[in-house]
Amino acid sequence: MDDTPRPPESRETVPTREADLEGGPGTVERIGGSDSHTTGRREGTDDPDRILVLDAHKNASLVFGRALEGQNVEITSGGWSRMSPGMLSRHATDRFLYSSPYRKPERFVAELTGFLRANDYFAVVPMSDLTHVLLSKHKTKLEQTGTAVGVEDWETFVTANDKRSLARLLEDLGVPGPHTHAPESTDDVDASKDEFTYPVLIKPRFTTVLTDDGTYTEARISEKNYVHSPDQLVRRYGSLVETYDYFQREPPIVQEVLSGAVTATCGLAADGEFVDYFQEERLRMYPVDGGSSSLRQGIHEPEMAEHARKIVAALEWTGPIYIEFIGSDDGTFTVLEVNGRYWGSVGCAICGGVNVPLLHYQQLKGAQLTPKPGYETGRKQRRLFYTDLRWLNAQLEAGNYRAVDPFVRSFFDSDHDVLAADDPLPTLGAILWAIRETVRSEGPVQTPKEPDRSPASRSTDRFGGEN
Repeated sequence: MDDTPRPPESRETVPTREADLEGGPGTVERIGGSDSHTTGRREGTDDPDRILVLDAHKNASLVFGRALEGQNVEITSGGWSRMSPGMLSRHATDRFLYSSPYRKPERFVAELTGFLRANDYFAVVPMSDLTHVLLSKHKTKLEQTGTAVGVEDWETFVTANDKRSLARLLEDLGVPGPHTHAPESTDDVDASKDEFTYPVLIKPRFTTVLTDDGTYTEARISEKNYVHSPDQLVRRYGSLVETYDYFQREPPIVQEVLSGAVTATCGLAADGEFVDYFQEERLRMYPVDGGSSSLRQGIHEPEMAEHARKIVAALEWTGPIYIEFIGSDDGTFTVLEVNGRYWGSVGCAICGGVNVPLLHYQQLKGAQLTPKPGYETGRKQRRLFYTDLRWLNAQLEAGNYRAVDPFVRSFFDSDHDVLAADDPLPTLGAILWAIRETVRSEGPVQTPKEPDRSPASRSTDRFGGEN
């Protein structure tokens, strides 16, 4: 059997639901001026580079625009709602409204290609896992518009983001990873069920998967993914594969559950070498027993950096990359997963002195990269909306009223990824986006309910690292 890692199959079916975006497909607006939009190729060497930054609802999209302040660039914020924080930022010159890539992926790609073909953009940069998938898959087509596409080539991207492929790579490199089995069937699970120390996690191979109706969804985890005995593993594995069509195409892996501090080495690479990197540790998370970080800080761990360098070199990676680890009490680090894309806590790296968006922009221009030596450790960065608010709520529900003190102190001793006195409107956007998500679904369309963690568990909230 061919062992080459493959993503979910490509589907070209467009869902029958009507347009999911405000203003119609492919709508572009000039912010703070005329509604007209400059088309055609710019002339003159002093004109700013125009960059289309996708996924305006993601904090990383907002952070990207802020990180390029002072550069000769114009940022167009792309998304499917004007309520998105990135579209309300003072750093965005234009808005580009497109169809939801989750619900209408083919239409999204067509709108994006047409927009880039008709307008002069230096680069397009995605921020979510799904838009990275779609832009990488269609990179050649998009580059034909004359636009630089800020993603890795498809084959390399799949290799980095496939959890089964990663387990094999770690074994080849001699880099510590959790005990992992990649079964081909339920019978295969039954044959290997006694090899594990329980509990174990039934884990999707890919963060974003294609469903049978042609839409995309994020393969979230819940209490159903955690099993505590060999017989339960066989039953639960079979049940999940029967329930979710994407598991039938790409059988999930089985992986031991680890405990410890959640850390990461992240940064920008070029041809298999880090141009610059940053390391972080999660101080607070939601869900509290293993989820996305609500408070993190810079750290320095040479062993973790060496593991990350080996992975980047083996992948021959170019572009942003986030490698997640579990740090044990004995000072060792185990790789959990690799995300070959921008990550939700990229602002922490920027606060620490590693400006990944700026380095990425310079890389796309073919400039000589000159990162600053070292970075600041101990500096904290917070995601208030809504991860830290949910963390506080969980603490109060558990009767831990002392959590109010560190929560309040974080307003004074931590940087924030959305809150900014000189760019206040994205905070309103974060609130409006949360209301929108409560009222209607514009993202994943086939997901289990919100994760309800086992106390012994530790894994990423969406199998996507820092979203």
